[in-house]
Amino acid sequence: MYTVDAPWPQRLWRPSAIDALKHCVDLIEGDARDGAKSFAVDQARKRIENDLFIPRVHRGGMLKSLTVKPEKMVRGSATEARLKCVCAELEDSYPAWVQQFVDDLDDSVAVKSAAVDGNALAWQMAAFLRSVGMSDEWIANFHNYHLRHNKEVMSLSETVRLARQASEAGSGWIFLVPIRRLRSFVVPAPPILRRPDFERRFNEVFPGVPIPENRGGLVIDVDTIDKYAAIDKVQFEMRRIIDRHRASRTSRRKLELGGEAWVFPGGWRTAVSLDVRPKVEVRELDALGGGGLFSRASEELEAALDLLTAADRTSPRAATIAVWAVLETLFADESDFGELAVVADRAADILTCLYVKDAFGRIARGHARGGVDELAEQLRGSGESAAALLVEEALPHQAMAVSATLGELACGRAKLLTATEVGQLRSQLAAVLRRLYDMRNQVVHSGRISPFGLDRTYEESTVLISALMDELLKQHRDARRSAREVAGRAAWLLERVIGQRATPASLSQISDS
Repeated sequence: MYTVDAPWPQRLWRPSAIDALKHCVDLIEGDARDGAKSFAVDQARKRIENDLFIPRVHRGGMLKSLTVKPEKMVRGSATEARLKCVCAELEDSYPAWVQQFVDDLDDSVAVKSAAVDGNALAWQMAAFLRSVGMSDEWIANFHNYHLRHNKEVMSLSETVRLARQASEAGSGWIFLVPIRRLRSFVVPAPPILRRPDFERRFNEVFPGVPIPENRGGLVIDVDTIDKYAAIDKVQFEMRRIIDRHRASRTSRRKLELGGEAWVFPGGWRTAVSLDVRPKVEVRELDALGGGGLFSRASEELEAALDLLTAADRTSPRAATIAVWAVLETLFADESDFGELAVVADRAADILTCLYVKDAFGRIARGHARGGVDELAEQLRGSGESAAALLVEEALPHQAMAVSATLGELACGRAKLLTATEVGQLRSQLAAVLRRLYDMRNQVVHSGRISPFGLDRTYEESTVLISALMDELLKQHRDARRSAREVAGRAAWLLERVIGQRATPASLSQISDS
C-alpha cells in the first residue's frame, strides 16, 4: 500500500506516536514558539490516544505526562526531562507492543470480518518501521515478498518478527565509487581519494575482487539500516559534491564520477546516478493528451509549480523551505502576517475533501464496473459527487462489487467517515503541514541543520502537496477558480459536515464546476 505508485490517500503521510513525541522534544531543542509546541503536544496526545499498539495500562500514564504547558517547554527544564523520559519509555517498549498486538491478531479471517481496521493497522505498522529507520521502499518490498511471494506461507506476526530482527541487526554501509576524471585537486581528502589510496582501500574492503577502472574514488560511509535508504544517501552526497564543485567556478579542477558503486557488507554492485528519483507527482500536468505540460496556468499556480519542482532536486533543508513557500504562494494574504500556520489549515481543508472524495469514488467506480444491480446503473449515469452520495447511502445495507481485499479495505475506510472522523482527519492533515512549517522555521530562524524528522516531513508533505496541486490545476482549468477560492469552498463544505448539516460524502462536491 505504501509504494510510490499507490494513490496518495493510501500513502504514508501520518507519523507514528514515537515520531510525534520526538518532534515535541525537538521543538524544545530548537527554541520553537509556544504555538508550535502546544500544537505538537496536542498531536502527540492524539497519536497516543488512537494508537492500536499501546496497551491501555500504559496509555493513561503517557497521556497524563503530556499534560504540559508550552511556556514550560524550555531547554534544561523539568518539563523537557519529563518528556524525554516518556519518549524513551515509548521507544523502548513500542516494538514489543507491536509484536504482541499482531501475535494476538487472527489474520486468517476475511478482510470484511476482521476485528481491526486494516487501513489503520497498515499505516501504523509502516509508520513504526519507518521510525526505526526503514525506508518506504524497504517496507513495501519486505512485506510484499514475505506475505505474497515467499514459498513458505508466512503469517503477519512472523513477518513483523523478521522485520524487527532486521531493524535490530545494526546499521552501516561503505560505498566505494570510482572517479572517471580527477585533475588538479592538490590535497584530496576523504571522501575523495587519489588512485593509489582508493585502490588500497578497495583491496581492504573487497579482497580478491577486480579493481574497477578509476582515477581515484569516493569512499562514503552511510549510517542507515536498509540498502534503499543507503543508496539514496550516497546519491545525495554525490550530487552535493558535484553541485559545490560547479558552484566553485573553477576551470582548472576537473571531477567526473562513475555510475556504479561497490558496497560493503555484501560485496554487491549498484548503479548510482546524479539524477533525482522524483517525489513530486502532479498527474494533472499530463492532462489533455500531454498538452498540460506546455500550457500556462495562473501566475500563482505557475509560481507554486516552479517552487515545488525545484524543491524536488535539492537537499531536504532547501526543499522544506521551498515547499512551505508553495503553500504561502497559494493561500497566504496580507491579513495572515504573524499567523502563517493557518495556511496549513487551508490546504488541509481541501485535502480532507479530496480524501473523502477518493474514499467514496473508488467504491463507486468499482461497483459501476462490476455490479449488475440498480445501484450500478445509477452510478454509471452519475457524476463524481452524485455517485459518492449514492454509495454513502447504500454502504450500510448493500454489498459492493469490489475485491475481497483492497476493495473491502476501501469500504471499511468509507464506512468510518462520520462527521467526527472527518474532523480528526482534517486535524491529521493539518498537522503534517504545520510540522513542515515548524521545520522551515527551525531551519530559517534557528539555523538548525537537521531538525528531527526533516527528511520524512518533506516526503510526507510532498505526497500531500502533489495531490493538492493536482486538484488546483484541475479546478483552474475547468472553472478558473483560484487557490483561495478552492480553499474557501472547502472550508464551507467542511463546516456543513462537522456541523451535521450535510453528510461526509457531500465533501466530494469540492471538484464540481
